[in-house]
Amino acid sequence: KEISRITMNYQQLTEPQRYQISALLELNTSVRKIAEIVKCHRATVYRERARHSIDGRYCATRAHSLAQENVRVPASTELLPTGLT
Repeated sequence: KEISRITMNYQQLTEPQRYQISALLELNTSVRKIAEIVKCHRATVYRERARHSIDGRYCATRAHSLAQENVRVPASTELLPTGLT
């Protein structure tokens, strides 16, 4: 049998998307509607809200700064020690 591989398309939310989510949550917009407006899956909105809320309020600034800290450098752009090319 041939095994098919599924590759997941993954794209982080941008800073403006996070601020848009924050503003829409403040307006009590439904998660479904927020996902539609921001053009992401509703599970993404639920995860963002769960991970980056302080005292029950979503914090876009905190969310974006934590996301920036977790950005990984792709293996193809990592520097090799001198002489190892």
